[in-house]
Amino acid sequence: MADVNQTTKEVLRSDPSTEARRGNPTTTDESLRIVISPLSQLITMRLEDDNFLMWKYQIENVVQGYGLEGFLFGTEQVPPKMVTDGTGILVPNPKFRDYQRQDHLLISWLLSSIRSAFLPQVVGCSSAFEVWNKIFQNFNSQSSTKVMFYKSQMQMLRKDGLTMRDYLTKMKNYCDLLVTADHKILDTDHILAIMQGLRDEYEFVIAVISSKKSSPCLQFVISTLIAHEGRIAHKISSNDLSVNYTSHGFQNRNQFGGNQMTRGSFVPNKGRGCGKAQGGINYAINLVILFIVASIGMIQISMGICLLMDLLLVF
Repeated sequence: MADVNQTTKEVLRSDPSTEARRGNPTTTDESLRIVISPLSQLITMRLEDDNFLMWKYQIENVVQGYGLEGFLFGTEQVPPKMVTDGTGILVPNPKFRDYQRQDHLLISWLLSSIRSAFLPQVVGCSSAFEVWNKIFQNFNSQSSTKVMFYKSQMQMLRKDGLTMRDYLTKMKNYCDLLVTADHKILDTDHILAIMQGLRDEYEFVIAVISSKKSSPCLQFVISTLIAHEGRIAHKISSNDLSVNYTSHGFQNRNQFGGNQMTRGSFVPNKGRGCGKAQGGINYAINLVILFIVASIGMIQISMGICLLMDLLLVF
């Protein structure tokens, strides 16, 4: 395994401005100070209670990309503190000094990527490996309290005003949190939790998925629900245009057809006006009934037919 000094030089060699500023390639002080800067720029989130897996995935990839995983996972061999020089005298080992500096810079970077509430848990850690293990143990420990809490959150989650993607993301996040508590959720349980939080307009999709003999694929359920949401939005948009057109036609009929409902129409005056008003009211009522049928029944029927055709291709 390459020593720490060589690793640090390789990390910084991709930055020409650093090489120009460093001047002396045998000096590691400035290179050790600079390595922390690009690492910080690559982290887009800080560790919170509900994002451990995403944070962990990001940290591991950045650290491995810079060749520093040995410090994080404890596989990097620690150089001896003292070495014997050419005269047989024990002197401080410069490689051990470089190792310590790089390790402490990695500790500092890890601490800057977590929320302040977690800092007390890692106080006293003397290496990046110890910091990493403390954080990992805290989130990966099996806890019946955590399992019960996350499961209850899954059961209470409802789509309501959320977009389908946001709803599915929140549901997956709870599944991931259960994994950190050493409680893996099966795909069937994941799908069941998703369907329980959906509204009435997804009843047809739920019925089709539930009637499938074999267990449906989680990814298929997700893509089907997202596609169905798009159809609902499209039908609503189409009906809005239809209602606006019908309303406009009704106004024109009153204007040019003579069926105008004015105040005088409802005042008894030798029987005139009452018939015209009654005809206008009946016409409006018919329009309302027609709109309700179109917006509720036809949406479900048309979307059901489209969805059924898609599902038949898969099943």
